[in-house]
Amino acid sequence: MTILLTALLVMIFSFAAAFVISLMRPRLLLKAVLPALGLTFVLAVIASYFFLPQWTMLSLAAPNLVALLVFSSIFYALANASGEGMPAKSINIAAVGGAVLLLFLAVLLVRSLFGYEKTHEAIDNNSQVADNPPLFSEEETPVQVAPESARNKMQKAMSEVDNAQFYDFGDIQAQVIDGEPMYVANVDYTNLFRWLRGDGTPGYFQISAVDPGDNPTFVEASMQYTSSSFFNEKLNRVIYSAFPAWYQSGSTYLEVDEEGKPWYVQTVYQNRDWTWHTDHTNAQVVVVDPQTGEASKHKPENAPSFIESSYSPAMASDMNDKYGKYGQGLFNYMFGKEDVLIPNENGTENKVTPVFDENGNMSYFTDFTSPNEDSDSTLGVSFINARTGELRLYNGEEYTGAMDTQGARGIVNRQFPEKEWTGSMPIMYNIDGTATWVVNTLDPAGLFRQYAYIKANDADVYAFGDTAQGALENYRSALASTEEGVEASEANREEASGTVDRMAITPGPEDANLVQFKLEGDERLYVYNTSNDADAVLMQSGDEITFTVNRSEDMGTVQEITEQPW
Repeated sequence: MTILLTALLVMIFSFAAAFVISLMRPRLLLKAVLPALGLTFVLAVIASYFFLPQWTMLSLAAPNLVALLVFSSIFYALANASGEGMPAKSINIAAVGGAVLLLFLAVLLVRSLFGYEKTHEAIDNNSQVADNPPLFSEEETPVQVAPESARNKMQKAMSEVDNAQFYDFGDIQAQVIDGEPMYVANVDYTNLFRWLRGDGTPGYFQISAVDPGDNPTFVEASMQYTSSSFFNEKLNRVIYSAFPAWYQSGSTYLEVDEEGKPWYVQTVYQNRDWTWHTDHTNAQVVVVDPQTGEASKHKPENAPSFIESSYSPAMASDMNDKYGKYGQGLFNYMFGKEDVLIPNENGTENKVTPVFDENGNMSYFTDFTSPNEDSDSTLGVSFINARTGELRLYNGEEYTGAMDTQGARGIVNRQFPEKEWTGSMPIMYNIDGTATWVVNTLDPAGLFRQYAYIKANDADVYAFGDTAQGALENYRSALASTEEGVEASEANREEASGTVDRMAITPGPEDANLVQFKLEGDERLYVYNTSNDADAVLMQSGDEITFTVNRSEDMGTVQEITEQPW
């Protein structure tokens, strides 16, 4: 029914032209007008079924123009064939109708050209700008595995699925399941013939998003309406039938509720102020039951609690694009380029990367660079809350002028040329007050090998580790060897004291040294840079000391020794 109504809306101007022509030449009503309308309607139904134009004036204007041209061509051919000849006035009617539609489209185009600044302003009203993001916590902040590695493992586990040759993987979606960050991937049909022979897809895979050693689990859950189905069982057509006045942002993705039941989710939106600009602030989310095809639409704040991504990666990417480029309008972006930020394209999904914070909230990360083609430094990073759409831009001193995602990946790529390991999914964290890139290292097969931690504004300071914790400890040790050391924030700095059990002095940068020591009853290895405290080399076993430190379970980076016997 929705498609039939769409075809009627597409033919509004054709019906108007047919009505006027019938009044002027009633003898052509049966010979040319009605047959032309009928054939045009059939073509409009077919086109509407495959192209799914939204029920808005913006979306229906161009299809109306095409339908009017088709109707006019068929009508003229039938009128000539009938022997009645082509009525000159009807030609004028079609021309006037076409001119009106073209004028309408031209007005929309002009309005859109001058609407970029307002689009930026709407996003800006739901944004925050700060110098530095919250501090990284090794106990609470999840460090994710690249989705390429997860997909590779899922591909190898495909044999668990009956008739595996029928299926392939859909998009991988990050979400929290039972309090743990996970990757979920639906099983899709490979082609039309597999769909015709199948009776619904059998389920989905899930795997930890933070444990490189985890293996995928296949969850059986029959799904009839999927993104890879065809005709009336295809998800975008199901959503269109329920909500034809809403545009769909990006592809549908799978999310799993508390009971393990899968649901398909799609971000939908409408345009703003009679332009072709997306109204990001009023986006909504459609949730589809893949077993029944039942669809419901929700505002982000009212969506079911298990939904992580009310805003799709595609919409987040578009928000970054509009926010960064068009703060002063389209023409400034094209010519002046003042305050223009260009989002990088190194994300894992539609140019952005889903990341989790310590509370299990998901955001989309990207970094911005300069419009200068030779630039390889970042001008800030953004996190867009996947549930609320709030954009947070961090552009403090540590995040301005640092290397961008491409530079971070390049450092990893250069470390293992013989193994052909490459960097993937760079994410910037605030580690002890230092802007730091955390990068996955993958082998040529796409399997995870190591984590890399890279100081964002110093390509010579980096560390690798088989685990996130091990790489972090190695990185903190590398930071301690720099002249400035680690400038840990007050929130992560604590006071400690004890008796020196063992100690050693090793060379540091330039004229500095590193004092490494352990305390009695404490297995942590403490590292202290003597660049601002040359007398610290006088430390010896048995000394009672008090110091401020940033420490983890296995090591500590000393900031200052406040009490000592030397």
